[in-house]
Amino acid sequence: MFSFAEVFHHTEHQEEPLPTKEEMLKYHFKEMGEEEKELAKNWSKRQEPKSSNQSFFMSVLADADDSFIKPYKIQTMESTLLRDGLAFVKNKKVAIGYSIAEFENWAEKFYPDKNSRLATLGELYIFYAYRGALNFWTLDDLCDYSSAFGNYNDAPHSVYGFELAGRRNVAGYCDGIGNTTKLCKFGNYIYAICGGYSIKSGADWPIAGHVDFTHDYTKTYNYANPVIACD
Repeated sequence: MFSFAEVFHHTEHQEEPLPTKEEMLKYHFKEMGEEEKELAKNWSKRQEPKSSNQSFFMSVLADADDSFIKPYKIQTMESTLLRDGLAFVKNKKVAIGYSIAEFENWAEKFYPDKNSRLATLGELYIFYAYRGALNFWTLDDLCDYSSAFGNYNDAPHSVYGFELAGRRNVAGYCDGIGNTTKLCKFGNYIYAICGGYSIKSGADWPIAGHVDFTHDYTKTYNYANPVIACD
């Protein structure tokens, strides 16, 4: 027989069951099919770049379109690290403070049957352009002046620190705009850190702003969260 204290202690420390991978994919990923990509493409055709950031964004979109990217799913909420793997669970600490090598390994292990992986910068930009087509933001908002959005330190209702996953809806989704920078692939051996994070300004680190690099594969990034895509 267990004593009351033993039963209470056992119950108190039981781990909450995680959603299944199928549930995470269903509720925390957006299908970017032909319709969504066509909306993004048509929106991009109506834009006239007015800055170097905007020209870069548009060039990546054009390259992605020319590459005939097939339909894919992309996360709509920041990932967290639970039980030695990436998961998508609301109100958990976001996964930051790890290396590209670790994130890439966890991304591939998330849902191998669906070819889970680090998203490319083109896949992320198509998702952003799609939201532009839905009138959530403008090209200026995305590329140059993002201070009206998310958890940037100069945004309305910023908490001036990292928020838990899924807490803030921005432009239709809770993907951590202005909360963490977004880690993507940008070529075979090139990676990109995109956007800004909670102690940065949306004017200095806009949503679609990026830094690309080919080194520091094992360096720890204390502000970056990986963007995961699946087939």
